[in-house]
Amino acid sequence: MSTDWKMLQAAWQQGTPPASSRAVQANELRTLVAARYRREQRRVGNYVVGSVCWQTIVYAALSYMALRFRTDPSTLAYCGLGVLLYLPFTVVFVRQLRGYTRRHLADSASGAAVHAHIVEQYEALRQFFSFKKRFDLIATPVTALVMVGLFIRLSWVPAFSASPTPSLLLGGLIVGIFALALRWENNHQFAGPLQRLYALRQDLDLSKTHG
Repeated sequence: MSTDWKMLQAAWQQGTPPASSRAVQANELRTLVAARYRREQRRVGNYVVGSVCWQTIVYAALSYMALRFRTDPSTLAYCGLGVLLYLPFTVVFVRQLRGYTRRHLADSASGAAVHAHIVEQYEALRQFFSFKKRFDLIATPVTALVMVGLFIRLSWVPAFSASPTPSLLLGGLIVGIFALALRWENNHQFAGPLQRLYALRQDLDLSKTHG
């Protein structure tokens, strides 16, 4: 709970202030809530921008490879596997997070509207994060497989049948890089904001109890 929040609650609990004072304090509380919420919204918004860029690169690269090697069944299979892997993620991503970054919390919103808004956004983010963690477990090795297969087709890596070591090392490197990046991403852009949004919900519940 922030210091400003504690000070406002302490002031509220010191007797029963006049109606004008209660209105001022209520407005200050709503302003603090909106500011705290927007900070978390910006953090998730950074993920949304990065994810859109990554998905654009993935689909563009797969489309390019499919067109360039459209007569090669193995290349088309790798590209098709990549699309089938990421398409469900894109659908869930758009459904769950499009509204999260577009719905703004007005400072003038009522206490009940503020609470309902934060609960709704918290649940949307929690559900997407739960899906994302399961997706990452599958997507990381499959993405590595697709990338290695396409690198072999581009002759950047020797064919697996001729020399498997480079492919195995490259695949392991890709999995390792993805694992580290996803760990940072999940901690800083999902777990952290979810914890702070949950704390904000608790603060709102506490303020309603003392209100």
